[in-house]
Amino acid sequence: MHLNNHQRDYVNVLQYISETLNVLEIMACKRCSLHEQGGMLDTIYHHQGDWQKALTPNVKISRKAVLRWINDKEHGLFHGFATLVAAVMASPTLLNPTNTIDICSEKVTKFDRLVTTILCHDIGRFIDADNHDGVLQTHFPGLLPIAFTHAHPTSNNALVQGDRLELLRYSDAKEWVQKDKLPPLTSTINKFYMSVRPALEYVWQNRHSTFIKHGTETDDPYDFKTGVFPNENDFAADIGPLLTHCLGTSHKNIIYIKRYGLITLDDLDGNLSYKDRDHPFVGGETDLNRWSFFHLHRRGMLQDVFVKQVLLNNLKLCSDAIAIRCVKTLSLLQSHIEAVLK
Repeated sequence: MHLNNHQRDYVNVLQYISETLNVLEIMACKRCSLHEQGGMLDTIYHHQGDWQKALTPNVKISRKAVLRWINDKEHGLFHGFATLVAAVMASPTLLNPTNTIDICSEKVTKFDRLVTTILCHDIGRFIDADNHDGVLQTHFPGLLPIAFTHAHPTSNNALVQGDRLELLRYSDAKEWVQKDKLPPLTSTINKFYMSVRPALEYVWQNRHSTFIKHGTETDDPYDFKTGVFPNENDFAADIGPLLTHCLGTSHKNIIYIKRYGLITLDDLDGNLSYKDRDHPFVGGETDLNRWSFFHLHRRGMLQDVFVKQVLLNNLKLCSDAIAIRCVKTLSLLQSHIEAVLK
């Protein structure tokens, strides 16, 4: 299958995210993760909890501070996850598979500490905003020392590379980010920040919200120049919680479900009415850039006219399978983190 540059970069981004999630799923629970992949329970063992040990504080952390960090859009758990993905894109060997085979080895213990350090590097901001590096050293001595100087780095390590790339998450980054301070910017990294990261961030930050789901019903090219989605003043939509009703679907062969836009009820312009139908009708048009677009996790979907247009226009886009894994994995890690820091 021939792929253009936008498609190729997009596929590479999804691969990097998938590999990162593979590691995080095993960290969260090796036994559960490998069992879901077809392993026999009697041959799979729980790991030794090295990352939980690394995160265990020696000073009591308030639950309010922990939850503020987890849910913060700028510096919370998702930022830690995106920093890890960015670090992997900057240095693909970071997730060398051989590092995760023997979960009890000293090498892997350090690897788990590295991943935990990157994920949680900004939690100090919610304990002592004026000394967030220093408070990590006093409260979380199990993290790697690179966390204790990341605001004023002394080396170009994986955390620093990922954290600097994360400056690209800001819409005005081009106006003030010093590119000479960043790792080499590849087209794959740019695609992550233009399209995929914003889509994943949107569903994670709004994971408890009510969503509206809508897709075009034909294979005809969509007129993105209108700046709105959909190009209808009155359209039928699905509505419901993110994971159970909107992200992903069991109706695999219905075209408007193969690729679709998601938006929260709060972000949607227009009024809802039911018009003697079990699904609501939406009256009015909504700014195209408020929507996040998703598609079935099939390689053939990259040739879909609508998906190709979304990629070309650098709109928010991700595979629904990757998005589901992301939300579920981060939610599981959140549960572990809350328990460790209780």
